[in-house]
Amino acid sequence: MEGAADLGAPVDLDRRDGRRQALFRFGPRLRTMSVVQGPEGSGTARVVVKGAPEAVLERVPPGPDGEAARTAAQRLAEAGTRVLAVAFRDLGPDEERPVRRQDAEVGLTLLGLVGLYDPPSAEVASAVRRCHEAGVRVHVVTGDNGATAAAIAREVGIGVPRLEVVATSESLDDGEPDRLLVEDDAEIVFARSSPETKLKIADTLRAHGRIVAMTGDGVNDAPALHRAHIGVAMGRSGTDVAREAAAMVLTDDDFATIVTAIESGRRVYDNVPKFIVYIYVLWRAGWQPGDPTDKGTPLHGAYVTATTATFAGIVSCQVGTAFAARTDHAALREIEVLSDPLLLAGIAFELCFTAALVYAPPLQQLFGTAPLPWDVVRFIGTFPLLVWGVDEARRARRRQRDFSAGAGSSPPWSRRKGG
Repeated sequence: MEGAADLGAPVDLDRRDGRRQALFRFGPRLRTMSVVQGPEGSGTARVVVKGAPEAVLERVPPGPDGEAARTAAQRLAEAGTRVLAVAFRDLGPDEERPVRRQDAEVGLTLLGLVGLYDPPSAEVASAVRRCHEAGVRVHVVTGDNGATAAAIAREVGIGVPRLEVVATSESLDDGEPDRLLVEDDAEIVFARSSPETKLKIADTLRAHGRIVAMTGDGVNDAPALHRAHIGVAMGRSGTDVAREAAAMVLTDDDFATIVTAIESGRRVYDNVPKFIVYIYVLWRAGWQPGDPTDKGTPLHGAYVTATTATFAGIVSCQVGTAFAARTDHAALREIEVLSDPLLLAGIAFELCFTAALVYAPPLQQLFGTAPLPWDVVRFIGTFPLLVWGVDEARRARRRQRDFSAGAGSSPPWSRRKGG
């Protein structure tokens, strides 16, 4: 309305609504909406249509203006704008008011194109980068034109190293989501998508063992929000149905908040084993919740020993992670665990340095450590095997799943991450 007023064509809502004789609401598949306006003065009734350019231009008779409009719409979309086409049709003096959409939206005359640019907030690019650093892939499922969505995605860093655009995601066959989402390493823009597309994407990712977080705000998003592991609804712009179906509601509607929540969750998860080790030591010394552990108290020595055990436990887990990270699919026995001398040298140095910190008196005073009892050392020594074993089981499930699905001509366990 403000834009219309600035251009010298103010909108009188009362007059506009008073002339409206019929309304055909926006449909996500048809991608158009239209109204039938009654005559004003000596004029005639008129049908006014707006919607996606490709949908509106299909209802305009072929001609050079249509081709020029398609070219202009593509150029606007590639610049990252959302494009609407507006068209009309005057009804004849004896023509009855159309009661069906297919009777109203025919034989249109193009009025023009409208480009709307909604820039992403400054925090989104940083949030996407943090997602990538954390190993999280970001896909876009939108009703927008593929060129528009791809331009915005590239602007915020989605699609690094490669972006793939699926412009007609409603027509995905049964095998296409698997190829795009699982077998390929690209981040994907699903453009001109329907609510069913979101649900299919969530189902495909879950079937292949991925952890799925899905955002949405509309009523039609509710099934996908419910099906994802973590449905994220918008607190400000979201509908009540979407908020009820989601596991998490963003009170600020900011994508960056999701990344912050992931970081916080991982931090808590990482702290759990550290806390357990810190507590498997204090309790043995007779500590109870609330007992003081400050310097000079009877339990201070146990406190120092507990913090040292926590540090040693972290190092021990890192050893298991270092071996497990050598492969993403193959079994560790297949890649010759002892074949990387630099890795073995690094682990040996890490263990020797840790032992020096724990048992060398000068370093104990400098770093505030204490010698660990041998039963604690034996307990911590099992951590690499636990990390190794859990990751081995994960890879075994992935190999079995990929083999059952026939993913690739070579056995999936022949592929290595490196080393």
